[in-house]
Parts: sequence; structure tokens; C-alpha cells
Amino acid sequence: MNTFLWTAISNPQENLGRTFEWLCEQARSASSAGNHEEGYRQARRLLLEPQLGDFLQANCHLLLTSSDDKASVHGEEAVALYQKLIDKGGPGAPLGYYNDLLAEARRLLERARAREAEERQRWAGMTDSQVTKAKVEEILDQLKKDDGEAGPEGEEDAQ
Repeated sequence: MNTFLWTAISNPQENLGRTFEWLCEQARSASSAGNHEEGYRQARRLLLEPQLGDFLQANCHLLLTSSDDKASVHGEEAVALYQKLIDKGGPGAPLGYYNDLLAEARRLLERARAREAEERQRWAGMTDSQVTKAKVEEILDQLKKDDGEAGPEGEEDAQ
């Protein structure tokens, strides 16, 4: 029997773990390449997997700490999960590696909290519907700006 097939059959949990690792890396790569929304979407989807381990959960939450959707909640989750891994003795990697990830999670959490505080201040005194309308207008303005930068359809900007 093929070695790869035998490994997949004999140890499906390890195979699932490798699949999750690959999917997490795809989310991180998409975000790193500037396709943030795709990376965030993939990370959110991975977090729905009940068998996703603590380390990959932490990595997904860390990625989502840079999103606009509940960023500080994701930052808090990342910090808690990395701390849990450190408390377990840093399974599978040197403890310094986990300490570095924990420090990064704390840094991104503070940044997320600052962004959220600015948002609350910006929209203070407005009703939910006024905030929603203002945000939609900002999105539409950005889309118009992005369309203008792209030039006429089918043409790329001269460089």
C-alpha cells in the first residue's frame, strides 16, 4: 500500500492537523499578500472547526486581531491561548517561540483596543442608523476612489 495513503488511513487525526495547518497558512498568506478580507474569511471559517487545536486557533485569532470585526475579542483569545500553550510548557516548539507570539498578540490587542476607542469616539452621539449610513457612505466613497484609480475598464494605469 502507498505510504501516503497508509499514513492518512492509519492516522487520520494527524492528516486533519496537517490540513488545518495548511488552511491556516493559506489564510495568513492571503492576508500578507494584501487580500485581507479573504484571509479573515478563511480564519473565521477555520475557527468554526471543533477539532482545531489551540495553537492554530491562536494563530487565527491573531490574524483576526487586525480585522475590523471584534478585533479586541480576537486579540484577547489569542493572548489567552498563547498563554495556555506557555503554561503547558510550549509543546512542540521552544518556549521562546510562544513568548514571541504572546508578545505579538499583546501588541496587536493594544492596537485593536486603540482603534476601537477611536471608533467609539468618532461615532459618539450618533444613533446606530446614523453610524450605519455614515459607514456605508465611506465605503461607497472608497469604492468610487478605487474605481477612479483603476482607470477605464480593461486598461491598467501607466507606470
